[in-house]
Amino acid sequence: MITVPKRTIWLKDNNPEIVQIIDQRVLPHKLDVVDLVTIEDTIDAINEMKVRGAPLIGITASFGLYLAIYNYSEKEYGIEDYIQNSAIKLINTRPTAVNLNWAIQNMLRGL
Repeated sequence: MITVPKRTIWLKDNNPEIVQIIDQRVLPHKLDVVDLVTIEDTIDAINEMKVRGAPLIGITASFGLYLAIYNYSEKEYGIEDYIQNSAIKLINTRPTAVNLNWAIQNMLRGL
């Protein structure tokens, strides 16, 4: 028996390293759950329309920024630049998506 998630996006087993989404491209014929572990996974989910609807796209982008920060390790540039670059990458997935931009800007204000 398949356990159907009660949400469209969540942390897998409360594991802070893995965000899961329902791949909405295959609904209603199939239920596929996709793991997002990097900002690149999140960008792919948004670009490939695995998530749909303005609110969910914004929330997914927020989780993408969270994953970027979670996975940060001393790179060639500091954390502030890394976060800004990650935010720009996410906003550029759908530059006209108001909810996505709003969600990322709110995340940045909270840092």
